[in-house]
Amino acid sequence: MPRRYSVATQTSGTRHTLALNGADHMFFHNLQVRGTGSTYALTVKLWNQADFNEFHGCAISSPISGSGSSLVPFSLSGSGTSATSTGNSGDGNVVATCTITGGYYCAVLTGNSGTPKNVDNVIRDCRITDFYSYGIYNYYQEKSIIRGNVIDRQNRTSFTTTYCIFL
Repeated sequence: MPRRYSVATQTSGTRHTLALNGADHMFFHNLQVRGTGSTYALTVKLWNQADFNEFHGCAISSPISGSGSSLVPFSLSGSGTSATSTGNSGDGNVVATCTITGGYYCAVLTGNSGTPKNVDNVIRDCRITDFYSYGIYNYYQEKSIIRGNVIDRQNRTSFTTTYCIFL
């Protein structure tokens, strides 16, 4: 049975349920993580050179009813408070066989805008579902692997312009 964690954050300083601030070589298997805040839910947040972390068989979610850009189930970026800030976010992270649900962006990989770019981050064999605008957002990354994912919005009732995969 998977472990379940849920947090409703309502302040801009504590936006995440699970945060990896520069953490390396962490492994998460069959973990269920929910961000339930109506304004802030950066549910699983990696930044500050968080390298070689792996998520397998996890269920990661943010609300499917909101449309704010601080609702993001999974994000790797250059900041602890923004899903899409550029910076040295991390290399070699893997998200595989997970279900990622809800949010404005569903899964984000944002890297360093200068040299060197962040490399070798992977989203594969996942279900990306019920997001507001972006399914997978991949920006300032090199050698990313995005493969074998199912991307849909079967339960989302409000949405805007849709980008299933934005590169």
